[in-house]
Amino acid sequence: MIPTIDEFLEEIKRDHEAEDFAVIRKAYDYAFKAHEGQKRRSGEPFIIHPIETAKIVSSLELDTPTVCAALLHDVVEDCSIPIREIEKEFGAEVALIVDGVTKLTSITLRQEDSKPDARLAKEEEHFENLRRIFVAMAKDIRVILVKLADRLHNLRTLCNLSPDRQKFIAKETLEIFTPLAHRLGIWQIKAELEDLAFSYLEPEQYQELFKQVSQRRAEREKDIQTVVMTLNKRLEHSGIEAHIEGRPKHLYSIWQKMVRKGKSFGDIHDLTAVRVLVNNVEDCYAVLGIVHGLWLPIHDRIKDYIAKPKSNNYQSLHTTVYGPGGEPLEIQIRTWEMHRVAEYGVAAHWQYKHIAKDKNLEKMIAPWTKYLKEWQEEVKSAREYVKAFKMDFLESQVFVFTPKGDVFDLPSGSTPLDFAYRIHTGVGNQCIGAKVNGRMVQIDHHLQNGDIVEIMTSKTSPGPNWDWLKICKTSSAKHKIRIWLKKEKREENILRGKEMLDKFLMKFRQEDLPSGKTKDEFIQQLAEMSNFTKIEDFLEALGYGEINLPSLSAKIKECAGILDKPVPARKGKSKSSASNQAVLVKGMDNLLIRFSKCCSPLPGDPIFGYVTIGKGVSIHQKSCPNMKVLQKAVPDRILEVAWNPEFSSGVYESEIVVEAWDKPGLLGEVMDKVYAENILTKTCQASAKQDQATIRLVLEIQNVGKLQQLIKILSQIKEVIQIRRVTHIEKIEG
Repeated sequence: MIPTIDEFLEEIKRDHEAEDFAVIRKAYDYAFKAHEGQKRRSGEPFIIHPIETAKIVSSLELDTPTVCAALLHDVVEDCSIPIREIEKEFGAEVALIVDGVTKLTSITLRQEDSKPDARLAKEEEHFENLRRIFVAMAKDIRVILVKLADRLHNLRTLCNLSPDRQKFIAKETLEIFTPLAHRLGIWQIKAELEDLAFSYLEPEQYQELFKQVSQRRAEREKDIQTVVMTLNKRLEHSGIEAHIEGRPKHLYSIWQKMVRKGKSFGDIHDLTAVRVLVNNVEDCYAVLGIVHGLWLPIHDRIKDYIAKPKSNNYQSLHTTVYGPGGEPLEIQIRTWEMHRVAEYGVAAHWQYKHIAKDKNLEKMIAPWTKYLKEWQEEVKSAREYVKAFKMDFLESQVFVFTPKGDVFDLPSGSTPLDFAYRIHTGVGNQCIGAKVNGRMVQIDHHLQNGDIVEIMTSKTSPGPNWDWLKICKTSSAKHKIRIWLKKEKREENILRGKEMLDKFLMKFRQEDLPSGKTKDEFIQQLAEMSNFTKIEDFLEALGYGEINLPSLSAKIKECAGILDKPVPARKGKSKSSASNQAVLVKGMDNLLIRFSKCCSPLPGDPIFGYVTIGKGVSIHQKSCPNMKVLQKAVPDRILEVAWNPEFSSGVYESEIVVEAWDKPGLLGEVMDKVYAENILTKTCQASAKQDQATIRLVLEIQNVGKLQQLIKILSQIKEVIQIRRVTHIEKIEG
């Protein structure tokens, strides 16, 4: 049933004045006419979606232009109405918000969507849409508020889409839109988005948790009522006017706690929090004292977000006490105004007719605006732009302070260098040291919540170096360091690139490189294929990191006319003769040698030989699953073999599987570490199930020591659970 304009106005009248109704009525009528005849997947009239989006926007007490933009947010994309017409009819303010929320026009694909090129194009379009929204958000934060309302209503009606589409939208919601709602402080929307997305990504766990929470609710509510009555009585006696309520925690937050702490539902006791709302800050602290007089506090669970607000302007006192029955109970204490900010976040700073000139609002969104504008100019790839934004602003945060008390939020794991570059590029470039809580620390020190950080600078500082890229956590800091290195260290970059190229070319056989050309001529050809006219510019880009080695490998093959993958730099012309040199067979010469695919032995592995019929000697690891079968069945065909110590230039295939907790950017982090070790990747397959990821890599590697070194490095990624070397049980030949 489509709400009439009068029904719609009646529902939102609490949040708007009567004089605003004329323009809202006009926007309603315009959207109704534009979407006439259009249907949603459910079969219901399309106009219901913008109306429901506008209701959500209105419930956040946003202003009239934002409500109008919510009603009109799909007319440009779905009704082919030019944005200039929206501006003409409703003004530049509404048009700016509508244009920010509107997606890009879909690109035309020649391939079918199932083909890799088509899928890649779709992905790029998707990332470009997200970048467009983020950039528009820098111009007017109301863009993302309308987008959050739009996403919330879409999740409420997600059951009408295919299962694959449901999971895609739910996953994106948890990765991007709920962190955005959190950073903007809009708890009201964040909680519902999380629970809805959770119900589609983990339907069985969601239903089971819902059932368990419902079963314990009656018991828990009885305890909460006891707490509320006891506290009310004591506050009345103390003359403090307060409103006390129990607040059940939403399902996704309970689920996260179970996963994070490895606990079962039965081990989670704080399913409900008690909230106390008072009239002023003095009463907040008075209530805290009364609470601690009634129930024993848990000493490390007291947090004062009034004295030190979060970066999203959230303020409250939090304490956890041993409540009735000795169960932990969280109690939140705040003023009514703090509560309004906690529920509505950045939306609480808007007034009905104009954006309030609120210092807290400006302070809150200034880092976003600066960051988003800088990266729009500096980062050309939409995929990299979104990846950097997620890493720097949407992952878990720590809150740190300047000595003057200004608060900054940074991704967990950030260092004083990240903090320095967040303050200003010049502060980062001139950083020579840091103090945390009054003590000198290394610049790779990991910052913690509440740290007071002081950056020491010097105009005579030598500036950043390549090691700083390993120290920094944030993409923005790394980007600024690279800019400085490229500008100030050109000669060093050229030398670095030359050394990298020389080392890399050693992987190729001399006869596979172009004949009749000098080395400089060959490099010049590579440079031109990489869109550089000068060798120096090409080498600088290589040393600076603009060209990665795997892509360079493809150019070398193309330049040299090599159709197959490069083989190790060995004497001899055939793969089998090269293998013959790598392995020695005791008491025999000139045997045909090949390496078994079932266990892919590497130099350094204990090995044995197996004489096949007509195919020479097959080399296996002694730990190969087939070894016991061979020794028992044909012991006379087992040979003693050893690696040739004088042959060290071979490259061999080896497969590993990395199992890890999934997170945005995990695959990129793994591949960066592989590339940093100068190891080529022949194939890479990645998949995710629930919250775990599996990455399967087939590598071209020199020996088992190099493989063990790589495994050790990859194991340092904190999300990694285990890494195993793969063996394949296959039919034994001959």
